[in-house]
Amino acid sequence: MRAGRIITITTMHARPGEHNALRGALVEVTSPSLAEPGCERYDVSQDADDPSTFTVVATWSSPAALEEHVTLPHADRFRAQTENVLATPTSTIMLEPIETATTPS
Repeated sequence: MRAGRIITITTMHARPGEHNALRGALVEVTSPSLAEPGCERYDVSQDADDPSTFTVVATWSSPAALEEHVTLPHADRFRAQTENVLATPTSTIMLEPIETATTPS
């Protein structure tokens, strides 16, 4: 992996009846994650057809920024909050951005 920006896409599935707990933990971890110097974007979404499925798309300035993220207290707190809430282990893919386009304002 190169030393440039990295995008992570993480998918989580809540146990039956636990989607509100997972949603709350995700909302709680978003602001401190986005405040990290290496976090450029942190978007949390809930599947429109399956409320137990959540996806986090985050952009990090470098792989080192992502490595730092997982060691911070709010990440530890998130793991503790969701340990018994997740139906399956989280799934994360890492992408190297090629091109970014946005709609002009």
